[in-house]
Amino acid sequence: LAGKNLSDKTAIRIYNYKTGKLLQILKSHTNVVKDLAFSKDGRYLISGSGDTTAKIWSVRDNFRLKDTIKSHSNAVYATKIIKRDNRYFAITAGYDNKIALYDIQNSKSIISHKLNYKLHFLATNDKLEHIAVCGFGKEIKIYDYNLNLIKTIKSKTKPTGLVYSKDGKYLIAGAGAYPAIVNIYQSNSYKLKDSFKKHKNATKAVAFWQNKNKLYGVSGGGTNNEIYIWDVKSVKV
Repeated sequence: LAGKNLSDKTAIRIYNYKTGKLLQILKSHTNVVKDLAFSKDGRYLISGSGDTTAKIWSVRDNFRLKDTIKSHSNAVYATKIIKRDNRYFAITAGYDNKIALYDIQNSKSIISHKLNYKLHFLATNDKLEHIAVCGFGKEIKIYDYNLNLIKTIKSKTKPTGLVYSKDGKYLIAGAGAYPAIVNIYQSNSYKLKDSFKKHKNATKAVAFWQNKNKLYGVSGGGTNNEIYIWDVKSVKV
């Protein structure tokens, strides 16, 4: 847990998920922590910060600081860890308009791409080995795990809060500006499947919820700070 509303905005707090007990406080960043993500197997934690760095923490070594990524020149707002060919890589994106790939084992920057707008959100799809990134542009960029560009999805709004469904079949994107629609894309082609249009203002928080065999979209925001849960197939609340 981290963020601007906590007493120490630069610290990361580790809690026991079941009991809520505070286990540890991690300190190394010198500005607000903007994003946190565990690797899928729980081996690493990555943090991005307004101090322009991303940090890799070794969970198995009592959250020891393993490495600091210094390839960005502005705040790092989005972080993910992927695994390819039994090797771990960090994906980072931020307000320097850059998305970057970093080799964690070898502590080495691999490749980066600079867009013409600030980047704010990342999502990864292990099934297809795809990375989705968006920010202050009216589009979503799709890369493979080598950071080769696969597709550019054009949008009528500024996409926010990207999330892939657990099975990797869908990508959901909220809206940071008018029109306040939540879009669902089919990951195999990135064609627009449907749009949820109940919100009347920006919808920056989105998620998928799997209940037995049924898939739901969850979206939060709007003028009345509402959270909607809706059927992905019918787009009904």
